[in-house]
Amino acid sequence: MKRAITGRAAIIAALSYTFLGLAANAASVNVVPVRVNLNPGERSSIVTIKNTGAEDLSMQADGFAWTQDEAAEDIHTESQELLVVPRIFTVPAGGSQIVRIGQITPASAPVETAYRVFFTELVKEETGRSSPGLKIRLRLGIPVFIAPDRDIVPALDLIRSGQADKGYEVVLRNGGNVHIQITSLTARTTIDDLAETVVTDAAIYLLPGATRRVMIPIARGVSVSSISVVTDTAGTVEHVLPLRN
Repeated sequence: MKRAITGRAAIIAALSYTFLGLAANAASVNVVPVRVNLNPGERSSIVTIKNTGAEDLSMQADGFAWTQDEAAEDIHTESQELLVVPRIFTVPAGGSQIVRIGQITPASAPVETAYRVFFTELVKEETGRSSPGLKIRLRLGIPVFIAPDRDIVPALDLIRSGQADKGYEVVLRNGGNVHIQITSLTARTTIDDLAETVVTDAAIYLLPGATRRVMIPIARGVSVSSISVVTDTAGTVEHVLPLRN
C-alpha cells in the first residue's frame, strides 16, 4: 500500500536535511548532484553519497512521487515507479557510495513528472544502559524530474497581489509544463515620493499547475509599483509581473 507524506517541504535548493529525534553527534554527508534531471527516454542517472564523518554510515533510500496540492503544499507518496539501487547500503568513514536513480519503465508525458528520493540514516538500537549522548537520524532528500516529451514551456503567472494582514501578498501560479524554482521576490515601492526596493529571499519549488502565496514585509499604506520574481530553473531569469490587485 502506498504511503503519503504531506506538509510543507523543508528541502531548499534541491536538498534538505531533516533531523528525526535529538543527537549530540550528527552524521556528515555530501550528495552530488543535489538534483536529478532525466529526459523521457533516459533510464537512469547516478548520485554519489560521500561520508565525510569519522564513523561508518548506513542508509536506506526510498523513492516517492511528488505532487503539490492547491496551496502548493508538498505531498510525497511512496512509489514503485522509481528505480533506486541499492536501497540499503553502508558508506565507510571517508568513503563514498554510488546510487543509481531512474525510471523502471521510461514513459513520456506532456507535463514534467516529479519525484523525491529520501536517504535516511539507519541507527542501530542500543542494548543495555544507554549512553549519555543523544542520537540523530539524518534524513535528506533530492528532487528527481522527468522532462516532458515536448518543448519545455516555463510560465510564471501573477494571480493577484495586494495588502494582507501580515504584509503584501503575492499569489503565483506555474502555468507551464515544468517546475519553477523561485529564489527571490522584489517589490518596488514608493514612500513619500521616494523609491525603495524590498527583497524577500525564497527557496520555493512550484510544480506545474501549482499555486503559491508569498508574503513580502511591506506595511499598509505603502504603494507598490511593481513585483519581480527571480527563478533559476533554466538559468537565472527575472520575471517582471504586472500588478493584479
